[in-house]
Amino acid sequence: MARLVIVGDGPTRGECETLIEKLGIAPAVHLLGHRHDIPSILAALDVVALPSKREGFPFAVLEAMAAGKPTVAFNLPGLSQLIEHERTGLLVEPGDNRALAAAIVQVLHDPSLAERMAAAAMERVKDFGIDAHVDRLVSLYQNIARPASSQPIHCDAA
Repeated sequence: MARLVIVGDGPTRGECETLIEKLGIAPAVHLLGHRHDIPSILAALDVVALPSKREGFPFAVLEAMAAGKPTVAFNLPGLSQLIEHERTGLLVEPGDNRALAAAIVQVLHDPSLAERMAAAAMERVKDFGIDAHVDRLVSLYQNIARPASSQPIHCDAA
């Protein structure tokens, strides 16, 4: 039996609890609230879903990817910068809850797909690590510090 784990807290928690009871799914749903042990929680998960309708830069997705978890989310600008559809996770049309649920089920029912996406996610997250940021900053500063006369001149030959 699949279990739903919801991490975090907010003003709609009461609504969630009411809906869970109304649907009769309380034994399969775990509302964990605010937690500080995210790595151990991620280790226990098979797939991470982020049903946000708006996202800037979702650190929760970076954490999931670093933990080697395939991620399912809505195809939003902040999320589509991190998740490569069908490579590191699955993206569905924003607001399409049925498609989100189907994508989660697809990952759960296809272990080889989940493993491939998890491995690719762990590689992809390296692009956003501190080493990658430092390398990009060093390169930027070197280009800025280089005297204009030493910069290469590019000409397009006609």
